[in-house]
Amino acid sequence: MITTTKRERGTSDVALVYSAKQGNMAAFEELIERHTPMIFRIAMHITGSREDAEDIVQDAFLKAFQHLQHFEERARFSTWLTRIAVNEALTKLRRSRRSPTISIDDETDDSMSLGDRIVVDTGTEIVGIFSILDGIFTPYQGECISIALERIKNAAEIVVYGGELPKGQDYDLTQLGKFAGISGEFQIGGVYTDMRLICWPWAAWGSSLRRTYDRLFATCPEFPDTYEGAVQSDCYMAWKLWERWKEGTLTL
Repeated sequence: MITTTKRERGTSDVALVYSAKQGNMAAFEELIERHTPMIFRIAMHITGSREDAEDIVQDAFLKAFQHLQHFEERARFSTWLTRIAVNEALTKLRRSRRSPTISIDDETDDSMSLGDRIVVDTGTEIVGIFSILDGIFTPYQGECISIALERIKNAAEIVVYGGELPKGQDYDLTQLGKFAGISGEFQIGGVYTDMRLICWPWAAWGSSLRRTYDRLFATCPEFPDTYEGAVQSDCYMAWKLWERWKEGTLTL
């Protein structure tokens, strides 16, 4: 059994996350102990079920542990963990076809906001979504595309590397419209950021994402080419370009 020490109990989240990344399981156990009450309260608010809330707590910490190496300390650990827990809770509700018993936006903590920043890449039969906050990539196909559309509609910012179709319509929004069963572009409520238009505002539609990425970065991680159009790789590259743009260091 792993036990935490007095030193770990008095350590900041940032230091505990760093230690856990180095393999210190006691540090991660302290993060679990420290944040379980908050995550349980969030899960209870959404599901209204103690049993479901307990499952969500376990699933959220498991997913946090699995993706801990992708967590960047610029964000608060509690915010990142909250997003994971909210996604887990909403997924459970969708599977059981129930509605939330309380709106997350009613909470006063800014980490509770449902608004997310996501990178989206669309194909003819798939929607790939990378969450900038929690660093998790999810492919949606078939009936699950409706879940992707809901995430996109509620996101605070949607980042793509797309461009315009010949008639002036945006490719990604038009493709999402097809998935939604409408003629024309999919209507979103958040900020829509097209990195292709930022990187190549003077160029014709279709400037290569990989060529743009290679101008700024020496290497790109290898992702399994198991999805149509390698959407995970495209989401990653668009995200890294977006980061440079937000930092003011995007030079081409």
